[in-house]
Amino acid sequence: MATMTEKSIAAAARKAGISEATAYRYMKDPEVQALLVRRRDDAFRQNMARMGGLVGEALDMLAGMMTNEVQKPQFRIAAASKILDTAIPLRQSVELTDRLATLEMKQDGARA
Repeated sequence: MATMTEKSIAAAARKAGISEATAYRYMKDPEVQALLVRRRDDAFRQNMARMGGLVGEALDMLAGMMTNEVQKPQFRIAAASKILDTAIPLRQSVELTDRLATLEMKQDGARA
């Protein structure tokens, strides 16, 4: 869908070969809105999966930099700092996701 790749509805309409007014009418349609949400979610999941595949390589690179005694101390410290700056919010996110899953299971159990 052109609205996924263009910066404005007007640009998306031009790309799709429709009038801007028609594009705005489409955007008000709940089915079109739902389709856009699904497409955006799919694109986001694909990008997250791609990023997930790169995390290990990025961590290896930072760990290599951090433990390389030939590197200048400021680079080693920067690598260590980046690892720590990333690890803490990641841990919090994992904990929050686990807690949310537990609450959802309890809620589903209460409905049954």
